Amino acid sequence: MNMFSCLDGLSVLRRKAFWAATTLTFFISSTLAPSAFAAELYWRGGTSTIFERATNWATLPRGTADGTIPGASDVAIFLSSGSTVQFRSKVNVQGIMMMAGWTGSVLMGTGSLKVGARGMRIGSGFFIGGYGNTSSGITISATGSGYTQTGGIVSIASPLSTSGSFKVQSTGTKTMRFTSTGTVVFSGSGQVQQFFTSGQGSPRVDARYTNIAVRKVPGMASTSNGKGTVSGSILGLSGSLTIHRGNFDLTTNSIPMVDDNGAITLANDTGAILTTNSNVTHSGTLTVNYNARFTQSAGTWTVIDDSDTTYTLNGPTGGKRFFSLVINNTGGGTNDDVIFAGSGVNLSGNLTVTLGNMDLQTNSQALVVDDGTITIADAAQATFESNSNVTHSGTLTVNTAGGFTIRNGTWTVIDDSDTTYTLNGGSKHFYNLTLNNTAGTSLDDLTISATNFNVSGSLTISSGKLNATGLTTTIGSGVTIADSTAAIFSPDTVYVGGNWTKHLLGTYTPNGGTLHLNGGGTQTLTGSTVFYNLRAITSTARTIQFPQSLTQTITNSLVLAGIADNKLTLNRTGGSTAWNILSSGTRDLAYLTVANSNNLGVTISCGNNCTDGGGNTAWDFGSTTTTSSGGGGGGGGGGGGGGRRTTTGPVTPVLPVTPGTTKAATVKPKPALKKDKLTPKERMEARKAARIAAAAAREARKNARKAKWGM
Repeated sequence: MNMFSCLDGLSVLRRKAFWAATTLTFFISSTLAPSAFAAELYWRGGTSTIFERATNWATLPRGTADGTIPGASDVAIFLSSGSTVQFRSKVNVQGIMMMAGWTGSVLMGTGSLKVGARGMRIGSGFFIGGYGNTSSGITISATGSGYTQTGGIVSIASPLSTSGSFKVQSTGTKTMRFTSTGTVVFSGSGQVQQFFTSGQGSPRVDARYTNIAVRKVPGMASTSNGKGTVSGSILGLSGSLTIHRGNFDLTTNSIPMVDDNGAITLANDTGAILTTNSNVTHSGTLTVNYNARFTQSAGTWTVIDDSDTTYTLNGPTGGKRFFSLVINNTGGGTNDDVIFAGSGVNLSGNLTVTLGNMDLQTNSQALVVDDGTITIADAAQATFESNSNVTHSGTLTVNTAGGFTIRNGTWTVIDDSDTTYTLNGGSKHFYNLTLNNTAGTSLDDLTISATNFNVSGSLTISSGKLNATGLTTTIGSGVTIADSTAAIFSPDTVYVGGNWTKHLLGTYTPNGGTLHLNGGGTQTLTGSTVFYNLRAITSTARTIQFPQSLTQTITNSLVLAGIADNKLTLNRTGGSTAWNILSSGTRDLAYLTVANSNNLGVTISCGNNCTDGGGNTAWDFGSTTTTSSGGGGGGGGGGGGGGRRTTTGPVTPVLPVTPGTTKAATVKPKPALKKDKLTPKERMEARKAARIAAAAAREARKNARKAKWGM
């Protein structure tokens, strides 16, 4: 009896199914030449459920048993039956085919399965594998279609390794399910492209993966070969994704991925590659080793965990890159950190912290956000911490309840258009801030929207306009405005704790505000600046140095003062030429030591406990202490051939103003100070200074009486 006569007794439907199966078999045979001489053995069952029983197999569909058990060169075909088949040993066949008409179950039990070049096809029925032996598993050595499932229900607990492609996709109206609680391993040659098709986005397909590993053998010639190209609608894992070697390609077909509670690891191999251009949702750790390649060219990578987790990206700077990144860690309390490690974090899109702490501080990680917004949500659990360099182009929004802590490093704004930084709520500050907008036109503004603008370290404006009008700006260290017409600083009230440098072509626009030099030690001015109001008040002895030959211009109010025994010294930075000052508005000066100053305007009167340090022009120190060296001086009573003359004048203490006070205290040669012009701290210091002054006066009167009576 031949194969065609066997079909006479089959129904039309079964014949169609058989021919469809036969067509599939012939198609695969024609594409996989090495299996052309494989025998096809059909399960007939009837005598037992044991796979390794010769009486259960026939060489023809529904043929009589011929005593042959499928071996390494044979294809085991389950055509149509409702029986159960059980493996009892290590089964080694050329192929496994469960056809569309098969309604029975194939159980691996404690056995294992090795499949050759014809691969494994599941069209219907049930296949249960590896629950009795989770270590042996299924190995498919086909180089073409390794595993294909178009129907049925498959559940595998052991590893399933294929050197060919892997496809789980429904055809027509069939409903199907694939569940792997072990690991699906892609293990083909590096020269072979493997396709991974998973259609769990279809309502007819339920595909669930626990672990996936890409473990291709050496030999990959380029990134176009050696790929595991994923297709379908969405890839879901509940465990780990490990790429030892090979390109796990989610990009070609734009496949989203969800990995719930699993580690994603790329080995330290140039052939270990993960590429995606779609959304990825991940809970677990991410480790990308130095030589591996990791690229997300579009989409959003969302970290959604319920505990602390670590993302490690090792390798050359910029070599590992997200597109957009969202931190949405719901752990709560202290169990919500996403801790970054390795060689820095790079984004081509947006950074959003919705919940959890983005921790760049623990491992001192740099951050680059290229042309994307940074947003910290309005939640106390949404926090951002850094102590390293951040380079950003785009807008920044820190909402009121969100946390934004920068403890070190330089935050560089490098954009090619206008941008806005919005800092709502208190305690939002940078460490060092550099503006380097490259537009070179009017489209280079960085506008600060905040209650107060704070920089703990230094502010550098290399290119672009920093617009901080309407705010109180506090700079803990120095300010540098570069030698460029594109470098513009436009604040209102500014407190500067370090040096002030404005190069020739740079611009400072005071907008009617006051610049306070409130540092704790020596402060140095470099370049010429036109101030509206300039103020420096101290209760400790310190010095302000001005550049020789250059002019500082004050158009409205100049307030400079120390206190008794702790004077404020004004001098040049060095050289032999005086520093120039032009003050055309009001002047309140007290307890100063002035040296080497050339006043270009009307004579400046500094008669309130001021000291002439010599080398001054157009200064009037009145009744005060004058110090000169033979023939030196040159201004304000500075001559006199090297003598020293001391005259005690009235004492008017003037003290520092705390940052945030925008109105300058008035310093007059009268002992009275108006309380409404002083902060509470200033009033306390003033009362203290007044007590000191009163004691000094009593001591002076006592000494005078002694002198009078010759005591």
